Amino acid sequence: MTEYAEGDKYREYMNTVIDAVEDTQCSNVLADTRDHPAIDQEDQEWSQKTWGPNAEAAGVDHVAVVAPESIVSKMSIESVTEGADDDIERQWFEEYEDAVSWLQSN
Repeated sequence: MTEYAEGDKYREYMNTVIDAVEDTQCSNVLADTRDHPAIDQEDQEWSQKTWGPNAEAAGVDHVAVVAPESIVSKMSIESVTEGADDDIERQWFEEYEDAVSWLQSN
């Protein structure tokens, strides 16, 4: 996602990830957030309390996050991952290739 999305648009985008997991039965997600904007507070809370548990129920076990360049964006995404109400294992990476390798090993 390279454009700013919030509210319904953000949630629709995030739910397409769950749909893809259900369609493919792949338990790993690569979140390339290098160009991702900051996530507003309401969407952070929704991600923690709704998306995470729904993603886990759909079969997500691992999420590799490629860190955003913006420190503000990184802080908002870290807030989501630290407050997530699920048991999904998340790892942060500076390099895309390292994230892919980690997912391939899981």
